[in-house]
Formats: sequence, C-alpha cells, structure tokens
Amino acid sequence: VQAIASDQTYMNGLTYKSLMIAFGAMSGNINAFKNENSDNLLGGCATVTKDTTVFPNQLTVEFGNGCTLNDGSPVTGVITGTYTSSQFGSVPGSHAVLNFDSFYINGNHILGIITLQNKGTNANSNMTFDVSMTNGNLIFGSDGRMIKQNVQWLFELITSGTNVISDDQFSITGTANGVTSNGDAYTDSIVSPLVISRDPNCVREFIKGVTLAHIANNPDLQIDYGSGTCDTRADATQGGVTVRISLKDY
Repeated sequence: VQAIASDQTYMNGLTYKSLMIAFGAMSGNINAFKNENSDNLLGGCATVTKDTTVFPNQLTVEFGNGCTLNDGSPVTGVITGTYTSSQFGSVPGSHAVLNFDSFYINGNHILGIITLQNKGTNANSNMTFDVSMTNGNLIFGSDGRMIKQNVQWLFELITSGTNVISDDQFSITGTANGVTSNGDAYTDSIVSPLVISRDPNCVREFIKGVTLAHIANNPDLQIDYGSGTCDTRADATQGGVTVRISLKDY
C-alpha cells in the first residue's frame, strides 16, 4: 500500500510542478501570481527563450546541466513548446503545448506533453485552465522504475478577494489513467478536489482532497490528503488497510 501510494502521490505532485513551471515560463508572472516569488518555481538559472515572430509562438526553457528551482529542487535539461498568446494567463481560449523530454527533477526523468487551455473565469469568478498530460512517464533515477500516466485536470485559482496571496488556493479536479511502477493498469479519479495553499509558509504539497484509483489485480486505492493542514502527510487505504505516507519533497 505504502509503495504504490507513494508513487502515485509523487507522480501527481510532479505533474503539478511541471504545470507551474510551464505557467512561469510562458508568462513569467500570470495574473494569478500576485507575488511571483511565492509560487513561481523557475529559478534564476533557467534561461527562457521566446520567438514571437512566428505563430504559434515558440518557447524554450533551458536548465543546463545543473539548476535549482525556487523551491530547492535540482533540475536539468530542456523544455520546449508553443503558445498562442503572450498573455496566456489572461486571454480566454489561449492554448499552450509543452514538451517534457530531456527534463529531470531530482535526477528523475519526466517525459510527456502537457497541453493547457485558458478557460476564462467560472461562476465563482475564479480563473480556470484545462490541463492534459499525454504519454506522461516518470522514470526514477535511483532504480529505473517507471510510472505511466495520462491526466485530464481542471485547474482553478480560488481567490479570497484580498490583495494578498496567502489566503488563496489552487484546486484541481479530474481524472488520470496509466500503469503503476508494478506494471498494473489503473484509472484514478479526484473524488474531492486536490488543494494546494498559496501561503508561502506552507510547503508545496497537496493539503486537502481525496483520490480513488482502480488498479488491475489490486483492491481500490484511496489517498486522503487531509482537511487542509500543511503537514506533508496523507493516508492511503487499500484492501481495508490504512497507512500514513509522507509526501516527498520533489
């Protein structure tokens, strides 16, 4: 239970982190970022090159052989992509496609294509984005194990109406499917929205939400991230057994 659950939380966390890197690379500081330093992951060593003379615009993010994100994670490699608007974060209908090929976080290889679409504001006046990852793979640098995952998420910025970010949150709903590191196919649903706090004193982990995975040859796996406390923990339940897992710092 602990091994599979840890792998799944790790993959979801890396998908989220890749998404945030993509936002930062395209726009530097989209409207959602009231204070760039709080949750922009790109470090000063990342070289972002844009070509706006062609359409869609071209984007390259180079980390070289060694770079550190603003949260302390070592990264290497290159991300390439295209986007339809330099104001991606504020133009409804804008698209972006990011290719994660030669990209590594903490020595783990991330592959896949992330597609983003600005969906505008919802009924609660919150910004929303469609997020999909296709052919997603996480290859662990330590032992070569692989997780495969495709994602279809709706990403929402929940604002409090104040001018500070510490009481804002990111919320994620949607589904995923893929193959566990044990080789078993799975489908995964977010049954209660995954939430990340924008409080700079809170670590970048899911602090709330529940996922339920149907895994071939295994009982269903539920992961409960808690009620909103920044405790870097989650409870995983499978086959009537519940274990506490520690969320990894990617």
